[in-house]
Amino acid sequence: MSFAKSLQVGDYIADEINKEARALGINLLNGLTRVTPVDTGRARGNWFVGISGPVRAIDNNRKATSAVIEGVNVINSAKSIEYPEIVISSNLAYIERLNDGYSTQAPKKFVENEIDRVVNASGR
Repeated sequence: MSFAKSLQVGDYIADEINKEARALGINLLNGLTRVTPVDTGRARGNWFVGISGPVRAIDNNRKATSAVIEGVNVINSAKSIEYPEIVISSNLAYIERLNDGYSTQAPKKFVENEIDRVVNASGR
């Protein structure tokens, strides 16, 4: 294989990894907003997406649909990054408590369960 061909294969692999990372990120964001327990909707609306690090924000008025739309836009902005690090996080003080089973609307460890579901659904 010539050097030029090996570069093309490397580029193809990097593109495929990028596509898979973005697809997993979008699926996880959608899933997290869906399974997060809801009272006022504040917890569902406070999932944020960052590239190469978490977003340190809280928005008391943000709806889940806005969180998903904005998050998908951030994820898609990573299209040109070879190996994007997509970080989905919530900065609400009580998100850990919800994840520990405080709400009867979601099982304990719903975040970890959703990560497992999305990864397993992708064929991994």
